[in-house]
Amino acid sequence: MKWFSSIRIKVALSIALMLLIISSVVLTICYFTYENAMNEEYKRTGTNIAKTATALLDSEAVAQFSQGVVGISEEDAMAAMESEEYAEIISTLRAIKDSHELLYLYMVKPMDDGTYYYLFDSDESEEVCPYGYNEAYYPGVFDENKDIFLAGKEVEPMISNEDFGWIITVNYPYHANNEFLGYISVDISMDYVVSERLEFLYDTMFIMIAITILFAVLYIMMVIALKCFIKHLKKQGKYNVNI
Repeated sequence: MKWFSSIRIKVALSIALMLLIISSVVLTICYFTYENAMNEEYKRTGTNIAKTATALLDSEAVAQFSQGVVGISEEDAMAAMESEEYAEIISTLRAIKDSHELLYLYMVKPMDDGTYYYLFDSDESEEVCPYGYNEAYYPGVFDENKDIFLAGKEVEPMISNEDFGWIITVNYPYHANNEFLGYISVDISMDYVVSERLEFLYDTMFIMIAITILFAVLYIMMVIALKCFIKHLKKQGKYNVNI
């Protein structure tokens, strides 16, 4: 009797452990599948927004500002920003930014020294980067994609967690008359997505644990029912094995 009970407990624990392992594997696969699907969706969204901006901007005006940005003086930069053409481009970018609730939307021109010039920035805060502002790329990003950036080719969207939280950045090349003029850059906050991922993880984990417990309880109930059934048969003389 004790031997049977010991075996029953061991089998129940083994099944529970097996279910936990299977649940962990399934949970991991589900989480990474969900994460990849969300990342790809945001990459597509950012790329489509950048393409929209590319189509709406005045290519002649963009070319003018792109060609004249390198080495421009502060006075000339301020004069350029006060022009009607510049104001119209900024207005268009801000309308796109607001309609899609983007974190940032701007256009930059990369240089071979690992820096880039700001052409247009739709930011309306005090941290807006003026026309002609120059700064270095994030470490590693430019070096790993230097030839692609300078050639004006499409760059794989980047996901980062730096100063502004979780962000996906899409850099889409802007060409006009077979000339590369810069990149339309779209920054989308992914903080909400990260919280959704955690919620998905917790919900899935809860479901997996509940299923494991359910199967373990069902197994124990089956064993108890089988034991009672065997006892019933034994009393009627139809079962001769002692338990």
